[in-house]
Amino acid sequence: MKESGGVQELEVADESSECCLSDDVALELGKISILVEQSFSDSRDIEFAVKDKQIFLLQARPITSINIESEFELIHEQDAPVLTDDEMLTTANTGEVMPMAMTPLTCDILTNTLSQIRQILLADVAGIRSPSYTITCFGGNFCRHSFLNLLSGFYFLNEWTSPFWTADDTRTVTEISLFGVRLNNANINNLIEARYKNTRAPFWRKLYMQLNLIKDVFIGKSYCEKAFQLCEAVNDNAYSTSSSIERVYEEIERMVIVYFKIWDYHILTSTSSALASYVMTNQLMGGHASVVTSEVMSDVAMLLSTCTDVLSADVPASLAKLALAIIEDGQDEYFQSLTPEAGTEWLKSDKNGRLKNMFTDFMHMHGHRCIREAELSEKPWRLEPSKVVRNIQELTVKSNHLKEKQVKKALTVDEAIANIRTPLSYLQKKFFRFLLPRARLAVGYREQTKSYAIKGTDILRKGYEKLADLLVEEGYIPDRELIYYFTHDEIKVLFRKRSARLVNKAIRRRKSMPNLTKLQFPEISYGYPTPVSSEWNLFKLSMLVLFTLFSFLLRRHV
Repeated sequence: MKESGGVQELEVADESSECCLSDDVALELGKISILVEQSFSDSRDIEFAVKDKQIFLLQARPITSINIESEFELIHEQDAPVLTDDEMLTTANTGEVMPMAMTPLTCDILTNTLSQIRQILLADVAGIRSPSYTITCFGGNFCRHSFLNLLSGFYFLNEWTSPFWTADDTRTVTEISLFGVRLNNANINNLIEARYKNTRAPFWRKLYMQLNLIKDVFIGKSYCEKAFQLCEAVNDNAYSTSSSIERVYEEIERMVIVYFKIWDYHILTSTSSALASYVMTNQLMGGHASVVTSEVMSDVAMLLSTCTDVLSADVPASLAKLALAIIEDGQDEYFQSLTPEAGTEWLKSDKNGRLKNMFTDFMHMHGHRCIREAELSEKPWRLEPSKVVRNIQELTVKSNHLKEKQVKKALTVDEAIANIRTPLSYLQKKFFRFLLPRARLAVGYREQTKSYAIKGTDILRKGYEKLADLLVEEGYIPDRELIYYFTHDEIKVLFRKRSARLVNKAIRRRKSMPNLTKLQFPEISYGYPTPVSSEWNLFKLSMLVLFTLFSFLLRRHV
């Protein structure tokens, strides 16, 4: 540079083989680079000048292209490992509970919770203490969709819970429970044998597990009471009025423990209900479930569907009752003319005395529920009551079967047994008179604990909603919905280090969510699950093009 300013070009001797920086200057520059990185908490692209062996730092820009995950990595970052190319994974059951893709926060919280619950179940009920039995053995997430592992599931059900059933018996009942039919795959038992041939359980271990499961059938009521008490204890007191982000985060972490315990009780009651169904199926088939028929499954469905006091059945019944009350008051046509939002305000108004009370009671009982109930980002009915009102409006239009929906015919134990089409012996009928009331109670307990688990999810959701408002208020994130696209631990890093990289990562995750939601998988996937939708193939191609372009630009930058 000229003394007066500007740049002056000078010809120098040919020293192309020598470094333009001396060793001392290069070492000092390295030390300065480390100090710059520590000061900014990330890597920096620096520009400098050297005069008389003194280094002048001119600029330090963030390197936006370093440590950035590709779109492919973001889509598959929470995928479970696939043990073998012969793996059998299914969306049956999980696709009903959690249809479509989960947000990263739900994927993180729910997956870790279920993994720990299954580990505890194996340890406490089956006596398995190996840390290798995690959720990856029973299922996992792929493209943020949830799957069950059939091979590991069949093995566990037969090897650890069925001392008196054959592998075919267990597999048959499980397949029909999941798919409604038997799978035409004679190689399943061979695959299970090849994988687990060295891990057979002794008869006494199977019997121990069976007795533990039977015990849970008889103490299901205590699980319901404990889940209810946990919900009631934290419902109004889960979060303080503190405006401290760290304080709210700590309260959420305590709530995660409660959330885990409630889901644990639901898994236990679900297992008890499944056991009762298995035993009834086995009895109807005379101890040979491998030849189960549609008539038998129809009998099992009749026995369990005609029970009373099932909490989930109260939702359609209460909606039908409310729709019928609107019709009886002669307000159905006016109610139908309103928008769902206006209809919500109309039902809340004081001039509709009993209708207001009925709607308020329904929202108090079921306001924490929604379509994708386990998804933290999903808005429950308490936040979007117009979704419920829209259903009520449709019911007032289709009013022909409202009374049938409102009152469900319940069969007594003797009436239900009399309606069984499968021939039964005298001893079998006596056995069903003993088992059926307990099986019906198990179904009721399962549905009750499910409602409490969803209630716990909603209480946890309230915590994240509060935390999101505080993060937006203090400028950590641009909008409150973005919180669902971090993992739980990433949120802690965010408010402690104010990481722009994590915010950018969450924004990119959210952009990919619509494409992941559209994905459809076959009911059974062999090996790594591959979507069947054409949109996925187009999406993969576009991601490949973007990744290639990104790599090219990165090489040019370097």
